[in-house]
Amino acid sequence: MPDYLRREKGAVSKAITDLYTMTGGKFEKEGEENIPESGPFIVICNHFGGGDVQALFKTFKSVDLHFAVAKEMWWNSSTIARWFLKKLRIIPVEESLSNISEKEKEEALNRQGGHGKAVFRRIIDREKQGKAATNIEFVRQAVAVLSRGEAMGIFPEGLWLNPKNGREKKEMKQGYRGVELIAEQYKKLTDEELPIVPTAFIEDDKTGERKIIIGKPLKLSGNDCNLNGTDWCMEHVAEMLPEQQRGYYKNKVEK
Repeated sequence: MPDYLRREKGAVSKAITDLYTMTGGKFEKEGEENIPESGPFIVICNHFGGGDVQALFKTFKSVDLHFAVAKEMWWNSSTIARWFLKKLRIIPVEESLSNISEKEKEEALNRQGGHGKAVFRRIIDREKQGKAATNIEFVRQAVAVLSRGEAMGIFPEGLWLNPKNGREKKEMKQGYRGVELIAEQYKKLTDEELPIVPTAFIEDDKTGERKIIIGKPLKLSGNDCNLNGTDWCMEHVAEMLPEQQRGYYKNKVEK
């Protein structure tokens, strides 16, 4: 692991996490009884933006929670951004857009500006050349912090695709399968199954009211349907969202 993850969470990191959490504003909580008393576990959540990271930090404050963050978009954007993300003890992951259509990629690209547009263009061009995102180091680091009894926060849908005004249609995209890979590697290392906590972040566009719903922890061995492990877990997230926001998982919830 890199040095910033090897060290215990110090006073500066705690203070910065607390200050960052305060910027997320108010939200309701439902299902707090489903939060494991201690780690390790993975928290998965839909990714519509609007303070979801801060809300999860605040909701799961009893454990050292590490988030996955977009490597090119945020981690490599500046030395200041990287310093800040290290203090939050966040782990970079290489981005992908392979789970959305070419039309959706171009629409997402056109919604970006400046640095974001350049990053999206590089990802799209890379994938056109058949080069997939490689995240061996991310998986290793995630498994390492989990093996210490800590937790990972992951948005399996990947990059937030930035609706222009924040109030356009919000719906789930298909999740990337890193959650499964982490859980499988953790089991190989420890011979134990890793709990995965499905969590939904909901914001009412009319009232601005926000809510976190925490579902019961899952284990991949409980998947008794024909969905892959990630889709099965994400279906549990979708089930807690309003029907119009379930997107890719709408039909799967109905079935």
